[in-house]
Formats: sequence, structure tokens, C-alpha cells
Amino acid sequence: MSDAGAAQVSCVDHWCGNKKDTGCSNYNRSLDPYKVFLDNTKGRNIAAFRGDSLELAKDWPCKADIVYIDAEHDYASVKADIEAWKPKARYIIAGHDYHLFEGVRKAVADCGLVPVVEGNVWHCRVC
Repeated sequence: MSDAGAAQVSCVDHWCGNKKDTGCSNYNRSLDPYKVFLDNTKGRNIAAFRGDSLELAKDWPCKADIVYIDAEHDYASVKADIEAWKPKARYIIAGHDYHLFEGVRKAVADCGLVPVVEGNVWHCRVC
């Protein structure tokens, strides 16, 4: 149920799966991930923006309280996403798969972030 006082969540994804890793190799390919996402989030304060993360970040119109990164897991992709989205984060930048991929850990460090890590989720204050 939508609530006028609830936070708006904006999701940026191409909904085509990960190109550089096989983490989702068991995903049922007969399903359209974008349609599944829209069906699962219908009626909630969630807006879907379909496209390339780096391209969408260029023209993103406002700051987000929290930016959460969980896309490709190789160093170059994670570093590019952090660099593109960190200026868009008002309070927190965060992401997933910290312990699973060396590229994630190295990109976070090389972007000057000192994260708190809980499970596989990393997060840092940016203000």
C-alpha cells in the first residue's frame, strides 16, 4: 500500500542479468526479470528506471538519501558505479557482495570509502 509520507525508492537496472559473472546461472530464463520486478512492486512507492546505470547517473535529477549498488561485480564496473553514483548520495552509499568478490572490495577501497560491513552488505556515510 502506498503512503504519502513513505520514502520513494528509485531502482536503476537494465534487467538483463549480470553480463560478467554467473551468479544467476540458475535463473529461470523464461521469465522476464523486468516484468517480475514490476509485478512484485506494484502499488508500492517504487519507481523503475530501465537503462544503463552509468548513463542514467549522468542526468539523474536529484540526490538520493541512500544509494545501493548491486550490479556487476568486477573491479572496473563497481568502481565506475561508485564514482557515478557517490555524488548522487545525500547520506549513505552502500552495496552488496562485499565478501564474495575481490573486485567489489578493491573498488570500494580505491574509491576512498571505509565501509561498515554486515554480512555481505557494505555501507558508508558520505556527508
